[in-house]
Amino acid sequence: MGTVRTALRALGLGVLSLALVTGVAACGSGAAGDADEGDVVSVAHKFGTSEVPVQPERVVTLSAQWLDAVLAFDIQPVAFARDALAGDDGLYDWQVEHLDGATPLTATEATGLPLEQIAALEPDLILADYSASEQSVYDQLNAIAPTLGLLGDEQVDRWESQVGVIGEIFGRFDDAEAIIERVRSAVADTAAELPGLEGKTAVLSQFMFDGNQIVAVADPDDGAAALFYDLGMSWPEHVVTEAAGAGRVFVSAERVDILRSDLLIMWPNGGEPDDLLRLPGFAELPAVQSGAFAAVDVETVVALNTPSALSIEWVLDSLRPELECAAGNC
Repeated sequence: MGTVRTALRALGLGVLSLALVTGVAACGSGAAGDADEGDVVSVAHKFGTSEVPVQPERVVTLSAQWLDAVLAFDIQPVAFARDALAGDDGLYDWQVEHLDGATPLTATEATGLPLEQIAALEPDLILADYSASEQSVYDQLNAIAPTLGLLGDEQVDRWESQVGVIGEIFGRFDDAEAIIERVRSAVADTAAELPGLEGKTAVLSQFMFDGNQIVAVADPDDGAAALFYDLGMSWPEHVVTEAAGAGRVFVSAERVDILRSDLLIMWPNGGEPDDLLRLPGFAELPAVQSGAFAAVDVETVVALNTPSALSIEWVLDSLRPELECAAGNC
């Protein structure tokens, strides 16, 4: 839904949001194993299979998710593209503490990807997902350096898949397992602390004030829904049915009934939280009545909509009050 070239493409936003990183691998705990010069790893993705050099020294990433994946390994980028949806520095809260001394670059919707800048950086690997969802864009990037498209068939890759790929490419298998285990443990701990979440429903959505439209995630298999399922929750069947197989559902403001759920997370895109409460029927929604409604900012939506090894722990903390209410602990 929406333009595929945005970090919030899956929520239908018309804003370009790219993260560009050129990185030099820095070995943290679980350093990479020995590799012979010329060794490659075969990685399958949307556009085929790429032969990627083992332990690449200059990596370009084209999404916040891939940026988070390399930062989780303490691989320090030397440059990144400002994310138009983030703060003035182009970074999200969970990224700032992991990034040191990187030079910000700029990509715009008018000019598209800064291909000349990317080429000038002489990367030996480009990590691109929805930013290169079209074959023509992918081909341009792949002509510069081996490029990975989306790893799966969904609109949002699973963060575990991205971490696994980084671990394989850099020969840091133990680190990859440790990162995945740490994040999964944080989710499991939250689920154990809030057993009332089991069997409850959740909706992740936005209200677009300029179009008077509700947009909600409707694909239970999408990466944007994974965290809630890991917490023991599920997507409401009426949302999935309404979408009729599409990844997102679009309805007019009169259809607030689509938001019926035990936990409701909504970004008031172009308005304020109080404006949502003035929509007819909104205040009567179950989640609003129970205190399990979170009117969130765009940063929280990014953390949920494109989950990563860094954003998940951050968002579990920021949404803890609403999760408590959804679990019946208000």
